[in-house]
Amino acid sequence: MELSEYQIKKYFLTSLIALCAVFILYFVREQLLIIKAVHLSKEHTNIQLGCLFLEKAFSDKNGFRDYDVNIQGNTFLLRHSIVDTFPFIYKYYDFKQKIEKRKSCYKVKYLEVKYLFAKRTYIYDLVE
Repeated sequence: MELSEYQIKKYFLTSLIALCAVFILYFVREQLLIIKAVHLSKEHTNIQLGCLFLEKAFSDKNGFRDYDVNIQGNTFLLRHSIVDTFPFIYKYYDFKQKIEKRKSCYKVKYLEVKYLFAKRTYIYDLVE
């Protein structure tokens, strides 16, 4: 059974629309998680105290240093835990310079955000 040119174009366009919808939904979900984190941060009872551990330091394909970190058993990329309205953003660059594997615990204030099927941890601030 041979597919006509019309069916091939229809299949291609349907696949392209579905792929675009998935990308759009992913980015909208990420922005909704950040908006919810900012909203939750206004109530200080939502901000928790915990330890940040360095799991792994590595460079990506462009040569940028990145870090897998662990807070309360949740492992994620350090750069994915930043919200630009939280105080941690002003300490992020210096923190990246001094983070090391030997230190067992960096005290942090953080928020856990659960929205739909996603759960994210955002660093609110460092505790000195």
